[in-house]
Amino acid sequence: MGENADPPPLARLKTLYGLTDAEAQVAQVLFKGLEAEEIANQRNVSITTIRTQIRQILLKTGASNLCDLARRLAVLVG
Repeated sequence: MGENADPPPLARLKTLYGLTDAEAQVAQVLFKGLEAEEIANQRNVSITTIRTQIRQILLKTGASNLCDLARRLAVLVG
């Protein structure tokens, strides 16, 4: 959505979609427009870890891709 957009609250992501803490945090920064590589650097984890978390986020939210995820999350804050 963009750097200035407020992401959905962590607790809401966890409750609605069953995301772990880490997955919910990744979903929040994806919503803000960060790329997987940037997220991995920020979180001090491997890109493989982030990609795995993104796959789980997409699976748990039912989103088909990152654009679809952004639309779904925007509904939660809109």
